[in-house]
Amino acid sequence: MKATLFTTSGCHLCKIAFLELEKLQKSGGIELIEEVEIANSETLMKKYMASIPVVKIYEHELYWPFKIRELEIWVKNIEVKDS
Repeated sequence: MKATLFTTSGCHLCKIAFLELEKLQKSGGIELIEEVEIANSETLMKKYMASIPVVKIYEHELYWPFKIRELEIWVKNIEVKDS
């Protein structure tokens, strides 16, 4: 399963969120992390500017703050809903 991380340059919280996602990837919770720069899209800027970092899997979104345990639970809940 792919996790999309909505981010922007210079966002220190986004770097922390990416590290948490990497932990989840190493444990097999997700397969791929795709970073999306919101500054490249006016639509994404309007939607996420005040909220980044945001993780999206399928149509589900998780807004900051979150830690690895919260990510694990969230991903497991998505797997159950979408299976």
